[in-house]
Amino acid sequence: MPPPKVKPTGRPHVVGLTSLQLGTTFQLIEMNTGEIRQSGTISPRDKEMQINIKGSFTLHSNAVEFLRVRIDGLSYAIPDEAIGKMAVQFPDPETVPPPPPVATPAAKKKR
Repeated sequence: MPPPKVKPTGRPHVVGLTSLQLGTTFQLIEMNTGEIRQSGTISPRDKEMQINIKGSFTLHSNAVEFLRVRIDGLSYAIPDEAIGKMAVQFPDPETVPPPPPVATPAAKKKR
């Protein structure tokens, strides 16, 4: 008899995916269970794809540099060396917080 699957611990997170290029394919795999949570093709005009995840996950894409990832509303950067058809692993957001946001210069007031 095979051992039962272990449910990941922790609370669920919402991963939001958007694309900057037409026809960008993606596949999001939850690392704890090995389950493919979502896959498909997205384009810039599509609404943000939202997927519920527990724990760390891997994102496969044909053009990973054109994807934007938000976890629980916070932007996570895709590494600069990730170009083309690749897989990028994201840690559990509960244990590894996102990098601090980049400060944007304040706009000058017009008189």
